[in-house]
Amino acid sequence: LPTHIMSANWTPEGKIKYACLSNPLDRFEGTTNGAGAVFGLLVGAGVQSGNVSVGSSALRFQQRLFHAIGGFGRNWSVEEKIPKWWKSKARGADPNDNPNDM
Repeated sequence: LPTHIMSANWTPEGKIKYACLSNPLDRFEGTTNGAGAVFGLLVGAGVQSGNVSVGSSALRFQQRLFHAIGGFGRNWSVEEKIPKWWKSKARGADPNDNPNDM
């Protein structure tokens, strides 16, 4: 069976405060800034990967446009459903503000 890896950040009390689909997609850890597959390799090597990376103004605009139009799903949680203890204000492709440093 194929394996699947997830990353998790824990509080000192042993509670998960952030879980990510896989290590390469974790925007707060590592060198890929949330880019996966070949784009993660490019970002890790210092090559800009175009409008598929965290912080891309084109991707941020596209996500917000699709949210406004509706019917395309969500790229981030509804604000009211984000726990009060979650400190990051980054949503979707917004530039990182690492909650681990806050």
